[in-house]
Amino acid sequence: MNDQQTTIQPNSQGVTEHIPPGFGTVDHNLTDLRPASSEVGFLWNNYLAANMSTCFLTKWANEATDPDIKGALQTELDAAFNAWKETERLFGSVNYPTPLGFVVEEEVNINTPVLFSQTFTLLFTRMMQRMLMQHLVPAVTSAYRTDFQDFFQNQIKTASDRHRNYTEIALAKGILQKHPGIVQPDQAEKVLDKDFLGSYFDVFGDQRPLTAVEIGHLYSIMEIIQLVRTFHVGCSQVVKLDKVKNLLLKAKDVADHQLDDLGNLLKEQYVPCPSIPEILITNSTQPGVSDRLVFSLSTAVTAFIATSFGEAVSTMALKDLGVTMMRFMAKNLNLAKDEAELAIELGWLEKMPQTADRPKLMQ
Repeated sequence: MNDQQTTIQPNSQGVTEHIPPGFGTVDHNLTDLRPASSEVGFLWNNYLAANMSTCFLTKWANEATDPDIKGALQTELDAAFNAWKETERLFGSVNYPTPLGFVVEEEVNINTPVLFSQTFTLLFTRMMQRMLMQHLVPAVTSAYRTDFQDFFQNQIKTASDRHRNYTEIALAKGILQKHPGIVQPDQAEKVLDKDFLGSYFDVFGDQRPLTAVEIGHLYSIMEIIQLVRTFHVGCSQVVKLDKVKNLLLKAKDVADHQLDDLGNLLKEQYVPCPSIPEILITNSTQPGVSDRLVFSLSTAVTAFIATSFGEAVSTMALKDLGVTMMRFMAKNLNLAKDEAELAIELGWLEKMPQTADRPKLMQ
């Protein structure tokens, strides 16, 4: 075989493998490749996310009346269901047990009154696409098996396309506020003064103007927190367990303080704060989904907010702004710890596959 050529050999699962030059023809079968820990972990989380999304979207798509929003939510429901079943198939192909997850019929009651407006469900679903893509990028770069790589890459592509569609619908209906514009500079400039980096100790003092990237991160985080706060307020009306309600209200209080502080940062620079332009919650007190489902999504979005603060830190040139992001991230991580402890207490936290306990085995 020419060293510059690549032999393409189909395996017994029908997946075409590209064999590196110089190795000749190799009969490669994916069933011989055990999945890496990263592949199992990301697939596990993807299964639970798609399973949970299927539950919520079953309720929300059924309730929507606007044709465009209903179509978008149905599209997302179909995508979540298909991703759920594909992860189930992939687990089966490597003989791994699937997570326990949620049974839609047991967790969802489509006959209860509407709790959230269809505007909220569209905006929240759009936000969840950002959360999904944040999860999928490290998933695809940590995958080695071609079937896992193909699955994660396809998920990124379709999630990006759906996010774009939801953005266009929300903009057309006037329910999505764009990030603010900035004054266009006359020319590019270099930073010549270390004062550009600010101080660690003066968050609300006399600071240089925020950069476009800093404004973008602050705006995005505030949008996420506003939607998550709305979710917590609405669900606190309908959950049955007091311990769950108390943690939802605690998360709401954390959101209130962070929105106030972030809003003040923008106001100091005369930058408008993001807002949601309508009432998003009804007066319903009847649960349409189970407490366990509500709490599971609450823990997921708490982690998403913490990760968003972490991503922002690396782009904040102002020292004190970076410290503020880390302080907020720590607050959300502490909230996540409280949520995890309650989930364990209630028997709701599933154990992800883990490595063998070697010290115990060697006793």
